[in-house]
Amino acid sequence: MERNIGRLKPRIKSRSNPFQNAFNALHLLQASSYFSRLQRGETTAEVNDPNSLTISIEDTVVKFLKVDTSGTLEKYSGYDLKKELLAYYLRYKILADESDMDQRILVCRKAEVRGHTFIGKKDEEGAGKEETFAKMTLPVDTNALRGTRSRTENNWKEFFGRTILLFQHTTSTVTKTLCLVHICTDTKLLNSGVPYGSGLGCRYYVTDITHLDCAVLKLPCLHRDNKYYYTYQGIIPNEIKLGEAGKI
Repeated sequence: MERNIGRLKPRIKSRSNPFQNAFNALHLLQASSYFSRLQRGETTAEVNDPNSLTISIEDTVVKFLKVDTSGTLEKYSGYDLKKELLAYYLRYKILADESDMDQRILVCRKAEVRGHTFIGKKDEEGAGKEETFAKMTLPVDTNALRGTRSRTENNWKEFFGRTILLFQHTTSTVTKTLCLVHICTDTKLLNSGVPYGSGLGCRYYVTDITHLDCAVLKLPCLHRDNKYYYTYQGIIPNEIKLGEAGKI
């Protein structure tokens, strides 16, 4: 990430519209990088990992890379994984309590979803520099905000945060492919519709891995510390439906 920012900053020369300048420069860098990978035969589809697992979820194919089958909920207790996983099952009325929760989980270091690669932690003590800062689209239950749980009144909103853990968990009735994310609570939109935030305020949340959209590049503001603009492939600023992290 630091290297990408270092390559990008000298290319931002516009003072009247620095974000658009940065966005255009970023896409040129991405195109150049992808072309170089094609020449070297390093496309994502050609990755051959003996510890990989391919999973079909409705119309989406998910590929787990660098799979670890020794994971447990207790191993990641520092992230409140058990609590957030139970909250996920309660939201979808899959479990009534934690008595039916298997303690074992299958964890992967990388996951490919719709051609996008996401990176999670290897273990709780692992370095966090390689975690993916991602955009995700999550269901916001409008009935739940009034004190009742429902799956029929969902509005889909966009959120930003880090992919902490990419994993699979099994109950007596279902096997779910999930991710534990650290969702930013201070994301806002500029008047131009571009998302930004500091990333300092966050909350843990478990959701389906198919709710991950793509990786996001954080562009540091040149005039303020701890302020970043968020850009990603295919961004259309005025069409972003930003959600509130406190309402999921």
